Amino acid sequence: MRVAICTGIAGGHRRQCLQEIATYAEQQNKRLKIIDVFNVLKSVSPTPVDEATILDIPQRDRQELTIKTYRKIARELKNLRAQRQADDNFAVAIVARATFQVPGQLLKEVPRSEVRKLHPDLYISIVQNIRDLKRNLDNDHFGRFRNITLLEILIWRREEIEETKKWAYPNPNYVVSRNEPASTIFNLIFRPEAKKVYASFPISHSRSSDVEKARKLIEKLRSKNYTVFNPLAIKDEEYIKELIDERRVRRGILARHPQEEIDRIRTEVGAQTVLRDYALIDQSDCVIVRYTAQKYLRYEEAGKIVPDVHIPLSTGVICEMVHGKDNGKRIYAVWLIKDALPSPFFTYHSTRVFKSERELFNHLARTRW
Repeated sequence: MRVAICTGIAGGHRRQCLQEIATYAEQQNKRLKIIDVFNVLKSVSPTPVDEATILDIPQRDRQELTIKTYRKIARELKNLRAQRQADDNFAVAIVARATFQVPGQLLKEVPRSEVRKLHPDLYISIVQNIRDLKRNLDNDHFGRFRNITLLEILIWRREEIEETKKWAYPNPNYVVSRNEPASTIFNLIFRPEAKKVYASFPISHSRSSDVEKARKLIEKLRSKNYTVFNPLAIKDEEYIKELIDERRVRRGILARHPQEEIDRIRTEVGAQTVLRDYALIDQSDCVIVRYTAQKYLRYEEAGKIVPDVHIPLSTGVICEMVHGKDNGKRIYAVWLIKDALPSPFFTYHSTRVFKSERELFNHLARTRW
């Protein structure tokens, strides 16, 4: 029996995510029991509470209620372990929140000491796109977040991940997109031995056909029972660019925002994109790079039109390779450019360079890693 604590901010639909994983687990002849911290809190509260009123309770009373809640969960887990300790087909996912948003401030009220008394095997931060978070929070059933801004959501999401990381130390801690398939979190909980892969490939300024081929490589790796983290499962950069384009014609939710705030949002999104991808590498065993080129026609001085190859520089891929190598990860690079050799810097930061995806999979099949 394994226990996972799964966190995420409001609007991220982490409960629905775990229900999907529980359904997927049943299909694999496994059982995932979900314990919702808030449901337990309501059961131990001396007065009725709901998600709209819980933060109105005086802080001292709220703290005592939180401690009682986590201690009740600890007792339930103790009983479950006594019955299921050796059962590899049974696991528990605890739906929790590490931070709470109230007007003007972010609360971190759950004592880490109480969380650790649950003795979880791993922690998972379930993260959602800013586009979906904004929509879901705007449509909150209780109307709690009607005036929340994009910048507040970005900071809240970052702080939730960071607080969960502090809860987890020194246990395994993972960041997983809500948009990854159910098999990703299922593997982390039920198949911890499965090799974990970060998929690295050029994204900015790449053709959609190349991105699609990278997606197919990810699916093939998953079909071979690897746990794969896809950086494109979160598309914040794309959303912010759309909003800024709308702002230029005085439309959209950023239309009346000052330039200073736009700059802060862009900076925060960029920083979170980079740091999240580095976190995905840190939680992986290996980085698999897919690097390709773009064919085009050029003119020679004599006026002849000849085919040529353009090898775009992907700053992201290069930085990910360096980060992975510097942190002891295998870097398997698939160099798909037949007419040119990779740079020595590219080769230096690779554990091994392959000339085709088939060559990569042949190597994985022979070595099992």
